[in-house]
Formats: sequence, structure tokens, C-alpha cells
Amino acid sequence: MYEEFEVDSNDIEAAHPIEKKIVDKEISGEIYVCSSDGKKYPQIYLCGKDASLNIKLAIGNAESYVWEKMAATCPGKAVDCPASRPSQASCWSAFGTVAEKQITTAGDYRLTITYAGGCVVTYYFRVTKDDTELKATVKHARYAILKEVSL
Repeated sequence: MYEEFEVDSNDIEAAHPIEKKIVDKEISGEIYVCSSDGKKYPQIYLCGKDASLNIKLAIGNAESYVWEKMAATCPGKAVDCPASRPSQASCWSAFGTVAEKQITTAGDYRLTITYAGGCVVTYYFRVTKDDTELKATVKHARYAILKEVSL
């Protein structure tokens, strides 16, 4: 006795959803390539002390989402590669199960999506944040105008 399965590729959202948003210039970032396995590892940039990013996914055939953030103390994490080794499984903490998430802190993240038919795919990405508070003082000598602007 044997069972035969036909597996169709997930053509609707075959690309990494965060990578797609970076490529489409919806969010600021770039795509790193892991030096050990050649896999793409998207990097999101948040600039400024109060910067945050609302990530809203619209994946028609997704049935569930699990957003997780990696503990900063997880050992053996390479900068340009995701923490996907089995020994790092306990380093992840779930913080959401909906298609839309607000990201406010730097760190390593993963998003696990269960697609229609039971296919489960985990996508890794990293967020970097510059906490610099930018301010500029604008002076106009002729009109004696002084204005402080936060950027």
C-alpha cells in the first residue's frame, strides 16, 4: 500500500513577502545573501528614535500567520544569515498571529505562514534601527527667523 501526493508550488506568493515589499520600494531595506547557504535574508531599516513600521500582508491563500522575534541572547547567530538551526529553536518568541504587525525594535524576526492546503513556509528577516534623534535649526539672517525642526 502507498499514497501518492501531488504538490503544487505556491505561485501566488512564491517570493518572500518582506523581500517583495523591499523590492517594490514599499519599505526601506535591502536583501542580504547568506554567506553559508546563499539564501536571501531581507534587512529592514528603521531610521530615528521613534521610527516604526506597520507591515500589512495581503496573501490571498494564507490561512494563518505566526510572527516571532528572536531573543537577543541567542548564541551562534551570524549577522548575514537567519537563525534557522534546530539548536536555535528555543530562541524565538511569538508576538502575533494576524496579517498586520507593527515593528518598533531592531532584531531578528521570522514569519511562518500556513497556506491553503497545509503548506507551511517560514520567512526570516532582520530589522535594524538607528535611534538617533535628528534635529535641525534653520536660521534666516535677513528676516531673523529661527525654527527648530525634528526630522
